[in-house]
Amino acid sequence: MMTAIPPISKNTLTNLVPPAPLNNRFEVLPKDILASTAKWESFWKVARVVSLVGCTAIALTAGAFITVWNPEIIFYFSIGCAVSVSSLYSIMSYFDEKIASCQQDIDKYERIKTIYDQLVKNKPKDLVKNFCRSGITRSNVSHFSAIDGGFKKLAAGLAYLHYTNQQSIMLSEQMEKHRQIASTQKEPSQRRAYAYRAAALDQASYLSRIHAAYDLALLKNPFYQKKLEDLGSIQEREPQNMLIDRLYANSQDVFYFHNPKKAPLTFQELANSLQSILDSPKGEKSGAIHKISRQLLTA
Repeated sequence: MMTAIPPISKNTLTNLVPPAPLNNRFEVLPKDILASTAKWESFWKVARVVSLVGCTAIALTAGAFITVWNPEIIFYFSIGCAVSVSSLYSIMSYFDEKIASCQQDIDKYERIKTIYDQLVKNKPKDLVKNFCRSGITRSNVSHFSAIDGGFKKLAAGLAYLHYTNQQSIMLSEQMEKHRQIASTQKEPSQRRAYAYRAAALDQASYLSRIHAAYDLALLKNPFYQKKLEDLGSIQEREPQNMLIDRLYANSQDVFYFHNPKKAPLTFQELANSLQSILDSPKGEKSGAIHKISRQLLTA
């Protein structure tokens, strides 16, 4: 006698069917972003050289022509060249900014790629352990059954989370180093310079926790399509303004949601998250960052 096959429940079917495409975080690998960024860096470098050589060649040719055929306007030509130098400087500065931005991104994605490569080399059970240390399990990943490749497919997202955690630790360590140096300086200007840098690093370490919370939110909801900037904006301030707001204006707000009904994320919330990663670098044991990630998803 054949055993009847139990009907597939509605919940099971729902979990097997993806609600949307996976977020690009899991579709575009770090190596691909790194390769694309390197191409853009090369493009901006070539554009800088071509612009400099082209402008120089035009100026020299025009100068030679005027000197031979119309020397009486050489004075006005000199004035024109002086004005053009200012414009050329602005153009070169623009290219330099683009190149510097690409170099920063290359450094970032090289580190993420290294983390990702190490993760995917793990045996499946060891990869699962890596996810568990960050509080990610099959049961709390939305529509996990619909993800072709399972945890290996999500490894790029975990690499981003590990990177932002490492950044938080590094920034916090640098902040403490500058704070200690500032306390040993006898010269007021030097003391203020190190203290200012310490405050800037302190703010950066808090801001990195917002990105870490977003990375965690994506790991739990890999089909989520909104970017962090779609949810709200980070209130970046000069270190002295940040301290004035916190000490004298009683303002702890750091991240403002576009949804007016959502209260801003505060320094205290981020401080709890930062302390948790400092206490447990290989995996946060407290729920501070998980709480922030839930706030981002419900924005």
